Amino acid sequence: MSSAISLLRDSLDYYKRVIELDGKNKDAKFNHEFVEKKLKVLLDKQKKQQKQKQDKKKKEGKRETGKEQQKDFGKKEQKQGNEAKKQKAEKPKEMSEQEAKMLLEGYKHEEESKEKLKKMKQQGYYSDVLKNW
Repeated sequence: MSSAISLLRDSLDYYKRVIELDGKNKDAKFNHEFVEKKLKVLLDKQKKQQKQKQDKKKKEGKRETGKEQQKDFGKKEQKQGNEAKKQKAEKPKEMSEQEAKMLLEGYKHEEESKEKLKKMKQQGYYSDVLKNW
């Protein structure tokens, strides 16, 4: 998750540069806003996860005493080792520029279609029936 956050922050910097160079670029503005939303969602998730881990550690610390802590120590080391192996195995791939553009374009179209649907529902207008069975 941290690699995704760093990539989103990098992309924000690039979009800011584009907007500074060409203030009329609607795509860059849209993408900048979109990436900001996604970044905020990821940061919120990360904070939640960290808080849950801290709460879990506090609860475990209160329950365990002396001998129980010694018994569970070996288990915790194994879990930590397994988690470290998983993290190493899940190295993020670098996304090519073309893949990033395609991904952002897809998100843009999703966002636009959702907005159009909301407007249509608010106006009480629905599109014509495409097929009359």
